[in-house]
Amino acid sequence: MPMTEAIPIEGGPVDGRLREESFSEVIDVEDSKYAASPPTGQSFITIASTGTEQINRGRKICSLPDIAMLPGETVCSTVRSIVHGAVYFTNYRIVFMLEDRTGIAIIPRIAVEYVQLESDEASITVACRNGRMFRISASNVDSARAIHTQLLNVTMEERSAGSLFAFQVAQNVTDSAPAWLKGEPTIGMTLEELQSEFQRLQFGDYWKITDANGQFAMIPTYPEHFIIPKSVPDISLLSAASGRFLGRIPVAVWRDVKSGATLFRSSQPYVPWIGSSNPDEINLYNKCRESTSDATMIIMDARSSTSAHANRMKGGGFEFPQNYFGSDVKFMNLPNIHAVRNGFASYRQTISTKELDLNFYLNIHNCSWLYQIYSIISAAKHCNEYLTSGKNVLVHCSDGWDRTTQIVALAKLL
Repeated sequence: MPMTEAIPIEGGPVDGRLREESFSEVIDVEDSKYAASPPTGQSFITIASTGTEQINRGRKICSLPDIAMLPGETVCSTVRSIVHGAVYFTNYRIVFMLEDRTGIAIIPRIAVEYVQLESDEASITVACRNGRMFRISASNVDSARAIHTQLLNVTMEERSAGSLFAFQVAQNVTDSAPAWLKGEPTIGMTLEELQSEFQRLQFGDYWKITDANGQFAMIPTYPEHFIIPKSVPDISLLSAASGRFLGRIPVAVWRDVKSGATLFRSSQPYVPWIGSSNPDEINLYNKCRESTSDATMIIMDARSSTSAHANRMKGGGFEFPQNYFGSDVKFMNLPNIHAVRNGFASYRQTISTKELDLNFYLNIHNCSWLYQIYSIISAAKHCNEYLTSGKNVLVHCSDGWDRTTQIVALAKLL
C-alpha cells in the first residue's frame, strides 16, 4: 500500500520520531475481481449508509485528533454533514471518517483527478489518479453542494511547485524528525553517483562525463552532468542542441556490459525542408553510433510513422537515412499521453460500474488501456533485445519524455 494512504498514529515512541511501526494502514479494500469476472455490484469505495461496503470494518480507528500530523500539517476545516461520518480537510490531505470510528479513508489533495456532483445532487464522486474512486453521500442537497464546492477549492486550485505540501514539510522539520526528512533535497543523481554508475557499467575510455550543462544553462530539462563520447568537444554541444527539439540531444543513459551496446535517449531532430541538417548534431549522433564495432543505430521512435511525418509541419520528423547514416528507424505506434490518460479514465469508469453489464469485456477492450500498457512493455522488450544483440539504441518521441522515459526505464529493468 502506498505510504500516502497510511497515517502516523499517536501512542508510539515518546521521542516523537516517526518510525515504520508508527504507521497504520487506513485503506483496506478487497482486491477487485474484475480480471476474472465482471463486477456484480458497487465497486466504489463508499462512505454512505449501513449495509454498503465499508473500509477497515471491524476494528476501531483513532479519531482525527489522535492522528499525528506531519510537520507543517494543520486541519483547515471539518464538514459533519455526510451520512454516518465527517470530512476533515488539512493542508495536505482529505480524511473521510465514519462516525462510529470503524472506517476511514485518506486522500492526498494532489492525488485527486476530478470531483463530480452526481445527478441525484446528494452524493459526490472523488476520482483519484491511482484509480481509486470514492463516493460520499451527504445528508441533503445543500450539504452535497457545499462539500462539492469545498472539494473543488482544495483539489483543483492552481498550483506552483513551491506550494506543494512537500516543501512545507521541509520547512517545518525539526531535529526530532527521521533522517528521511532531514537535509537539503538533491535534484536527480549526484555527480558522485553518476561516476559510480559510469564505472559499474564499464563505459570506458570512449566516453566522458561532461559538465557542459552546468546550472542547467544549455538544456534546462537535462541534468547538469551526462555521458557523451569523449571525442565530441563540449563547445559543440550548444550548437548540437539547436538540432533537437528542446535541445534534448542524444545522451547515453545505460550500457549493456555483456554486449557493449549503449542505450541513448533524445527528442526528435529538427529536419529542415531546405538545406542540410545540423552538422554538430549529426557528428554527435555518429560518434554515439560508432561506439560499437557494429556501427548501427536502432532508432526507436515511439510515435507512429504517420505522426512522425506530420511533425514535419513544425520542423520536426525523424532521422532520414541520407543524413543519419547507419540508422534503422523503428516506429513503435505508441499513443501520446493524452490518449493514454483518456484510456485509463475509460478503463476506471468501466470497472467501477454499479450493475452487471453484459458488454463488460467488450467495454474493457474498447477503452484500449490494457492494449496501451501491452504496447509500452512490448516496445521496451524489443529495445532490450536490440541491446542484448549488440546494437546501439536511440529512443525518442516528439519531445523526448513520457513515452521515451517509459521505454528507456523499462528496458533497463528487463
